[in-house]
Amino acid sequence: MGAKLHTKILEYLPQLSEGVLLEIGSDRGEGSTQFFAGLVYGTDRELYAVDPSDFVAANVMQYEHYIDNFTFTQTTGEIFLSKFKKKICYAYLDNYDYNNWENEPKNTWEPWVIEMISEYDNHSNAKCVQVHLQQAQMIAKLAADKCIIQFDDTYGNIDEHLMGKGATAVPWLLENGWHTVHISDEGGGWILANYDL
Repeated sequence: MGAKLHTKILEYLPQLSEGVLLEIGSDRGEGSTQFFAGLVYGTDRELYAVDPSDFVAANVMQYEHYIDNFTFTQTTGEIFLSKFKKKICYAYLDNYDYNNWENEPKNTWEPWVIEMISEYDNHSNAKCVQVHLQQAQMIAKLAADKCIIQFDDTYGNIDEHLMGKGATAVPWLLENGWHTVHISDEGGGWILANYDL
């Protein structure tokens, strides 16, 4: 996650009256889950955070029980969404990382990279892109009338070559009535909406 892009929700949150906030791929040190939890604390909004990692679960469990309207589930996003029934007004997809390190020696990989690869069978960039497409399609079905979907680590130009987590999900959303509201070159991020801002 680059440049604290998750804070962009502050620009859209006042417009999002119906639905819950959803983070798939929780905090690994960049502060996104704590930030979102702070947004819902003391409000009527709900936050759902999802991640399969034992490391992430241990971190999030330290403060989850202090916030009544925050729920953490230790699983993958696609499993969580297959059972979820609430309307979503904001989804932050920062999970199943795109493998930018695949050409680096394995002994130089960060511990969280090794853990992530062990959590997902047959981790690959193709599977990363597939998972994000599947999650985007599931979120689109649960989208509130005003909904934002934000992808982290998505780079390129929609007319030429898009790569990263949202490489196939962004074009699918654009073909299905969503439109781009922000593209970040710094850190790679793509934000789409299903309504006119």
